[in-house]
Amino acid sequence: MLKPELSDALDTFIARPQRRLFCDGLIGGLQIQEYWHADVPPSGSEQLLSFYHASPAAFGSVSAFASAVFLFRNEDDIPALAREAIDVQDQLTPIEVNAFAREWQYHAAKVRDAPIVPADRLANAWSIVDDWNDKLFVAASSSGFFALSWSTSA
Repeated sequence: MLKPELSDALDTFIARPQRRLFCDGLIGGLQIQEYWHADVPPSGSEQLLSFYHASPAAFGSVSAFASAVFLFRNEDDIPALAREAIDVQDQLTPIEVNAFAREWQYHAAKVRDAPIVPADRLANAWSIVDDWNDKLFVAASSSGFFALSWSTSA
């Protein structure tokens, strides 16, 4: 069940005038660092990249965190009435923690001021989407949840 405050936070996120940064604070329990097309060299490269972080207390389970990330990642592609039904638990496919860390580091190297993931403390990792032009990965550690979203239209 989608908490009303998460739905309200998603509406605020959709209406944002500029990309979101970790230093902007929490929105719906998530810290989000976004990189839009112009932020990813070469400029205008048709890539979108977002990093997510949350404390375990904010979501309670990786499934709840992953579902929230999925909602924010797809933002206005999901009608408000359909938000309630979003649950990605059946889409979580286990992957190697090192695979998550490699993907995070690979994409972080493309941009300035990318957040660092504590790869040595990650306990588990999953993919939700893993296509050549679209990726969404999540990971868990005792200190928090992490997610990476990358897509390209090229």
